[in-house]
Amino acid sequence: MTEQTHKNSKDFSGVATGGMFGAMDWMGTGAFSQAMQMHADFVSFISDRLAEDLKTQNALLRCKTIEDARDIQIAFVQNAYRDYSAEAGRLASAGLCGPVLSGTKHAPV
Repeated sequence: MTEQTHKNSKDFSGVATGGMFGAMDWMGTGAFSQAMQMHADFVSFISDRLAEDLKTQNALLRCKTIEDARDIQIAFVQNAYRDYSAEAGRLASAGLCGPVLSGTKHAPV
């Protein structure tokens, strides 16, 4: 079988980082640094949410009544909704949702 390349493909290797990152070289070091910071922030967010999950599970294990369990679950859902909404807003303000939403019925006007 012969190798075929896309007629519009371009070789961006070595443009910004000396070929260290292969297909991501075209981004440049500034964009790469920003992407890595966003990744670190997101990992931190997920870590915090997992910690909240564990706290909730521990609290549920100590419940004496079904009402206590209900209250803990309600608080968990409300806090999770608040946290995920804030994170989505932060990602949107960073411009990450623009390319995803463009061309859809959810695209901002």
